[in-house]
Amino acid sequence: MSVGSQTITPAFLYENDRLVAGRQISITNAHISSIDDASSSEWNVALLPGFINAHSHAFQRGLRGRAESFGTGTGNFFTWRDEMYALVDRLDVDLAYSLTLQAFQEMLHAGYTTVGEFHYIHHTQDKQWALDGAIGHSCACTIASQRTPVS
Repeated sequence: MSVGSQTITPAFLYENDRLVAGRQISITNAHISSIDDASSSEWNVALLPGFINAHSHAFQRGLRGRAESFGTGTGNFFTWRDEMYALVDRLDVDLAYSLTLQAFQEMLHAGYTTVGEFHYIHHTQDKQWALDGAIGHSCACTIASQRTPVS
């Protein structure tokens, strides 16, 4: 599938371990086709490479607000783990999909472009495959949603 071509001209481009002014990136069919000199800048931004999240548990997005604070002296790894396993017990395909999609979209908006996803959802094999599919589909939806500029 062809997605066309475009040229991006940031104020600064991270190139050869430094920020460089006066450069433009040509993109053809979603791949960088060239980096050349530019006469002016379209964007008042510095363009950096995407960040890498090498260890994600996207479904744990569902813990936000549930496991950050406990009474003084009552919170520890095991109280957090109890909350995490309670979330796992509530997970179904739809909840796994929505949590994963939200987590991946938040990471993408924060500049993460690569994710190593790990999950340890203890259910039947059929449910495990369904959850794997939900996670994979949410990744594809997140990537597809970024083909047009987000304001």
